[in-house]
Amino acid sequence: QELVKELLKEEYLMIVVDKIGAANKCITQDFMQVERRTKKSKLLEMVGIDMEIFKQKTLIFVSSKKMADSLGVFLSESGIPTTTIHGDREQAQREQALNDFRRGKTPILIATAVAERGLDISGVDHVINFDMPKEIDE
Repeated sequence: QELVKELLKEEYLMIVVDKIGAANKCITQDFMQVERRTKKSKLLEMVGIDMEIFKQKTLIFVSSKKMADSLGVFLSESGIPTTTIHGDREQAQREQALNDFRRGKTPILIATAVAERGLDISGVDHVINFDMPKEIDE
């Protein structure tokens, strides 16, 4: 807002549809505090509760590329169709992962928090922050 005041006329108009930074009212947010040593098994329990979850799109955010790959292998070895997207993958690999996720071929997509800024995917049923964000705005 300070930048707006500097660059625009003093009489600028700001339109607010709802509270700034507020979550969509249609979204349910739950917080689960889990010990580090049980995080993977709890995630496996969450996504494996019902085989129907495999037909739903679940986006999982992690803090690092290494964790994305590690968690991807863990879930895949557990029989859960999973793909990952992060900066160490080739552009073609990232596009393929996104296409597979959008089509439901791999309904679980693991992404680093950096990748989330550029993702625009409709029809996501669940979003899981596997790691706590470093910044409150994440």
